[in-house]
Amino acid sequence: MVNKAPTPQVATTTSHQHRWSLPRWASKTGQSPSKTSRVLFVILLPIFFVLLVNAALAAWTEGVMYPGVSVSGVNVSGLSRQQAYGKLQTLPLSRNYVVKVGDKVYRSSNQALGASYNLDRTIDLAYAIGRQEGLPIIGVMRSAKLGQLRLAYSIDFQKLQKFTNDIVRDVGTPPQNAMVSVENGVIKTATDEPGIGVNRAELTQLLSDSLAHASDATFVIKPTSVPADIKLSQTEPAKQSVSTFLASKYTFSYQDRNFAATPGNIGYWIVVKPDREINASQLVVQVNEQEVRGYVQTLANEINKNPVNKKVIVANGKSSVEREGQDGSALNQEAVVAQLMAALQANRDVNVVLTTSPVAFKTETTRTISLDAQKYIEVNLSKQQLWAYENGQVVHTSPITSGATGANLGTATGLFAIYYKATNTYLNGRSYGYDYNVFVKYWMPFYLGYGLHDASWRGSFGGQDYFYGGSHGCVNLPEATAAFIYNWSEIGTPVWVHV
Repeated sequence: MVNKAPTPQVATTTSHQHRWSLPRWASKTGQSPSKTSRVLFVILLPIFFVLLVNAALAAWTEGVMYPGVSVSGVNVSGLSRQQAYGKLQTLPLSRNYVVKVGDKVYRSSNQALGASYNLDRTIDLAYAIGRQEGLPIIGVMRSAKLGQLRLAYSIDFQKLQKFTNDIVRDVGTPPQNAMVSVENGVIKTATDEPGIGVNRAELTQLLSDSLAHASDATFVIKPTSVPADIKLSQTEPAKQSVSTFLASKYTFSYQDRNFAATPGNIGYWIVVKPDREINASQLVVQVNEQEVRGYVQTLANEINKNPVNKKVIVANGKSSVEREGQDGSALNQEAVVAQLMAALQANRDVNVVLTTSPVAFKTETTRTISLDAQKYIEVNLSKQQLWAYENGQVVHTSPITSGATGANLGTATGLFAIYYKATNTYLNGRSYGYDYNVFVKYWMPFYLGYGLHDASWRGSFGGQDYFYGGSHGCVNLPEATAAFIYNWSEIGTPVWVHV
């Protein structure tokens, strides 16, 4: 039996080939890396490259503007804030604007329009471009695309609008909006009419753009048809709202008497106008409180009971009672106005129970001799003039307009005295057979229904037109004179009226 020696085992090495393999010199073992190592290398190498580039860009852009950043055409890339500020300071910031419309020329400037440029704010915005992206490499790409800035500026829009409005008003005719109104309780509509002129919004935008670019500009504008803000087709909501008001019931009761507002009355309370605050292309319906107060005054005229003033005659310094006084009553108008306004604003029916408050009588003092008074008032009807005397001296003089003598409405003559004083009241002629109801600030009756008061509806005083165009018997005064007499006089101050 022959013993054979064992066959030696030869070690074999398996070689890995891959197109992403590192060269053998890069391997510590001299062997190709494993597949996992190769994959990690492929992933980490670009990340390392991006981080390296990002770090380099961060260092390069530290404290300076990103590449591609410019302001109004001035390149500030790579500049610090201070350097950019110095460069932008060289820009001419006084700009002039010329608007030509036909043969008319209008001039202005950024200073006149209330515009001022803010370099600090501009540089803050320029420096922020790209930095909001987080990674400088992304920021650089973004700044190259979005880095063109205009100068930051502030503007007084009231001055800008005044300039454009002046041009619009001066050129052509303005458009007429469609409107809704109420006449004698009936809803009326007026159609819209286009105007001819300059488009205000377009002109304002052109000027705003030029301000932003910080450049001089000349605009040649042709007048065009300017449509109205509110068309006839847009009035329907307002008409519906007005109809609701007119159909509502506003009633009032006092003891055994009842009153109801008619559509004609309600029409005076309603105001339809363009919405100037939110939407200029629509109409808004509002309640005119002053007209509501005027209506409540007519109710007061119906139910008020005037006090009977105590009448005292002073003859040669001796007093005697000619008539005892009796209190009256007056409607509590503020309460009525508040309830009626609340109902109107809520678009609901209402019945208001009217209440009154007592009005104490006053004492009338009539002097039979005017010259013994410390203060008195002289009214000369032929001269249409008034004088106020104090201690024998004239302290005030004024032209007046007295009763219309030619219409048998002349002012009564004689020696009287102011027996009552009131402010901000309505004078109603119904109880004297006349159809008027007027508002006066100062009321000083001196005889029956005759009195001294302001007359804002008159354009002049002192002329001879009083003969046919005068008052119903009162002495009409300019407002300043009425205010003086009211504050200067006292109840009982004599009033001497003569021809």
